[in-house]
Amino acid sequence: MIRRKYRQSDIVREMERYITENELAHGVRLPTGRELARRYDVSLKTVERAMARLAANGLITRIRGNGSFVLSSMRKLRKRRVAFFIWRFQSQDYDLAYAAHFYFQEQLKKILSVRGCNVDLILESDRKNLHLLETCLAKYDVILATAGVLDTAEAILRNSKVPVILILDDVIHYGPWHQIIYDYRPGFNAGLRHLLSCSARKFFVVAKHGVPTSARRVTAIQEEAALLGIPQNDIFVYYSTSDSPENILQYGQNAATYYLENHFQDYAIISTSDFLSCGMLDVFWKNGLVSGKDFLLLSYDNLESRIRKEEYQFGVTSITHPQDAELHAIASLLESLEKIPSCNEFYQTYFVPARELVIRKSTTSSY
Repeated sequence: MIRRKYRQSDIVREMERYITENELAHGVRLPTGRELARRYDVSLKTVERAMARLAANGLITRIRGNGSFVLSSMRKLRKRRVAFFIWRFQSQDYDLAYAAHFYFQEQLKKILSVRGCNVDLILESDRKNLHLLETCLAKYDVILATAGVLDTAEAILRNSKVPVILILDDVIHYGPWHQIIYDYRPGFNAGLRHLLSCSARKFFVVAKHGVPTSARRVTAIQEEAALLGIPQNDIFVYYSTSDSPENILQYGQNAATYYLENHFQDYAIISTSDFLSCGMLDVFWKNGLVSGKDFLLLSYDNLESRIRKEEYQFGVTSITHPQDAELHAIASLLESLEKIPSCNEFYQTYFVPARELVIRKSTTSSY
């Protein structure tokens, strides 16, 4: 008889079923990692990763030296209601938009659902007339608010009796709320070191005009370059524009045209977004340019890892945007709020750094 081969995802599902179907109470101790490794005939490393997933999803808590325990009964967690206010994203390219935005929404709702939370996803499109301003926040247990809503809704969030968590942001906002902040600097430091190892000495940085996030990523690049001893005169920043905000690839296409027409070919390119990179690659490939020979490109986002379509496998060297780390940070922060129901004495800020640099050999085929 052939024994079933268990994967990490199989162990996660079986443990979820074991806890929820038996309605295990808060604090029940679970089998040790070695016991589970023997049960499923897998390595201890596989079990550790599965238990880490369960902890990130809020189903268990792990105490170093003591073991893993059920965090709380699902019956209790199902009573928690979460309002998730996020910007509506419109794009002419659904696949890129999914990888950059919709994937995060789906994964967050899934994680919170596993935690037993009921999530209301509320899409915002008008900064001056937010749905948040018209929503009865008191009926929720937690408010998740995306970057930018504070510009209009600061007063109502500042006076909220419900815990507020600011997410998807890269700026600290001082106030009576918890927050999770992206830290771009480690990623750009790793990226610059890689380009220097490829003999690059001058850098063409591409960002979107009028977009604060792009500007802050540019600042992070400049700060890390200074730490690495790269003269600021060797960094040229180009803020690209587009005729239509929805035509996100046009920003990159215009940047590539400027790059070629002004003879920046001896500059390595650092793109602050994969959307920009895709537009640039479109122009480069149509001009018969070969990556590594005619241009050197480093991109931020690593959307390629989430898109399975062959035409989107560009082979771009990328800094991975830490969205997955943010998902785990949200789960950890919610767990902390559950343990400390009265959180008015202090507010927590989590930083999620971009750390991963994925080095790829770029392709030369156009999409």
